[in-house]
Amino acid sequence: MSELFKLFNRAKIQTEKYDETPLSDLEIARIKKRLHSKLKTQTSKKKKLTILSGVGIAMLAATIAISSPNALAKLPIIGSFIEQYMNHPDVNDEMYTTYKNIIGQTKENKHGTLTLNEVMLDQGELFITTTYHSNKPVPNSEYLKINKHLPDTDYLPLFPEIKIDGKEVESGSGGGAGNDQIDDQTFVIYSSISIPNIELSKPHDIQFSFKSDKLSDPWEFNFTATGEAIAAKTTETMINQSFSLPNGQKVVVEKITQSPVSLILYYHMFPAPDKTMDYDVQFRLYDQNNNQLGQSAFKTMLENSTLRFQKENMEPITNITLVPHSINVKSGVPHKDVVKVFHEYTITTQLNN
Repeated sequence: MSELFKLFNRAKIQTEKYDETPLSDLEIARIKKRLHSKLKTQTSKKKKLTILSGVGIAMLAATIAISSPNALAKLPIIGSFIEQYMNHPDVNDEMYTTYKNIIGQTKENKHGTLTLNEVMLDQGELFITTTYHSNKPVPNSEYLKINKHLPDTDYLPLFPEIKIDGKEVESGSGGGAGNDQIDDQTFVIYSSISIPNIELSKPHDIQFSFKSDKLSDPWEFNFTATGEAIAAKTTETMINQSFSLPNGQKVVVEKITQSPVSLILYYHMFPAPDKTMDYDVQFRLYDQNNNQLGQSAFKTMLENSTLRFQKENMEPITNITLVPHSINVKSGVPHKDVVKVFHEYTITTQLNN
């Protein structure tokens, strides 16, 4: 309990730009309920989202500076959103603030309000967090649909249609989504969408449209975002090493790029002399402390293949070890023969920082 109060007391919240609006008794009760639920559950390192980033109890019970009467859906203290989605609950919020674009736009239709909290551009990936407050309680059946990441429900699509600098981002480019339920009407949604070849060092005009066939009045947002701060901290290390599998498939490992939050491995896969591609080749990556990096996205079995890994913290990785393994994609292969690790082709290199 004492640690939670210390966390609240350390929190820094800028309230000057908001008009003061007293909380209703119902809103106060909801917030207290959320606090009690958090006290009962030990938050693990892999927890996707922390509902409250911290605020004094007295302040919660009295007046919170907000910009709308619908306090619960639009509290400025909900989140450190992207940090939690990136599995970095222990990272100092100020470290991520440098790289995030705070949006804070709210749109409303007959279903409810959707607030675009923040976005972040990082090495061909766009991270998005939103807070959705439904005008009516969401039945358990519909929440299960949301929780299974279905893009279409009666309430909201998890992935927006996106235009960047006037050009549509192709659907199916890759990404992921998840959410956390605050109460039976309020959800925090986090999404990542692959944005190949986007230039991080300049600002981009971005349009989001959260719509589907079931929504006659979509939530639409227009804003400008940049990945300039991340681009300035992103480094490239050339590797240029190759090996061949027993069936003749060739793999050329080209390079690694490292940003404050991710690492991407670029490599090339070529068919065997008989033109077959029976094996998908991927890599397990270990840092200088022998910690394995978690893979978050992949595009493989192509001449231009990539693996994306999330870093455990924002400290630079100085040395990296790549251990290749093959996945037999032929049908009828015994389970024990599906995956084979090639320790003899292990690559260890120092990364530029």
